[in-house]
Amino acid sequence: MRILLPASMLFLTLYSFNQCYSQKVKTVQASFKDDTAKVKAIFKNIDDHTLDWNTKMSIYSDNVVHMGQGNRAITGRDSLRKVLEAEAMYGHSVMTHQIITLDSYDNIVLVRGRVTGNYYSKSGGAATPFETNNLFVFDRLKDGSLKVAKVIFNRIDLDAEQRDKNPFKKFIGEWTLKNDDWTQNWGGATEHIKIPNHHTINKNLNTTNSLLSVIDGTPPFGHIFWTYNPVKKVVHHLSSFGELRCGVGSGTINDNGDVTLKVSFEGEAEGTYRIYTYKWISDNEYEMRSIQYNSKNEPTGFLYEGIFVRIIK
Repeated sequence: MRILLPASMLFLTLYSFNQCYSQKVKTVQASFKDDTAKVKAIFKNIDDHTLDWNTKMSIYSDNVVHMGQGNRAITGRDSLRKVLEAEAMYGHSVMTHQIITLDSYDNIVLVRGRVTGNYYSKSGGAATPFETNNLFVFDRLKDGSLKVAKVIFNRIDLDAEQRDKNPFKKFIGEWTLKNDDWTQNWGGATEHIKIPNHHTINKNLNTTNSLLSVIDGTPPFGHIFWTYNPVKKVVHHLSSFGELRCGVGSGTINDNGDVTLKVSFEGEAEGTYRIYTYKWISDNEYEMRSIQYNSKNEPTGFLYEGIFVRIIK
């Protein structure tokens, strides 16, 4: 199980370090600019996965302590090298270390930072993006150079971060029809029928303002794609079911996550459109209703609706 440490832990740790060392050492006479340049050079070393191992490990002190998220602390440069070499057998990271804050003292330099990058597996496949918060303690040697003495970092769950920012986040998950109940009218009488094994998977893509729905439980199979324009506050809709039923439209989403759309379909009468409403009953249940209107904005009587319940979050 991966344990995600909150960013506040790093702030607390940094604060504790500052309180401890500010009481024991004087502010260093070396310039902030010089220490920043030295730290950037060390970070450049860490970011360059093409360097030989002797060069890469030269930035660490002999008794370095490396505390990665969810792992035991690695103590000593030789031990750290073995771990890093083993990890390199499976792939490499292209990353960038950034300095957020830097504090200089006579004996140490404290840096709170951030890393963004992508991991590339030797087995191939798409790159895996990642982001971390970190805290570095650098020992200052007699000649003024710096060595990495301690490192602690926590990885940010980018998927969770995207979900939290996504206006469609309440829809993300897997869904089915409540009690298999479905209501429809395609001309004539309104029917109340059962549709067993309905299955919808809703997932965000690689942006914070999109949702892809894949309907694969019972025919007709299809998909729906929503994007949200945060400037114009508009939801855009594209969908495709079966061979011909393609829909295009737009609408709105409110603070509760309810979505209202006006959608036109290939194969339906010219000038007609449907108003879709997705209204939340609870966090694990929403009602979807589709009502068709003619070119005079009058209901035609064609409709379908159902209540969807969450299977998996």
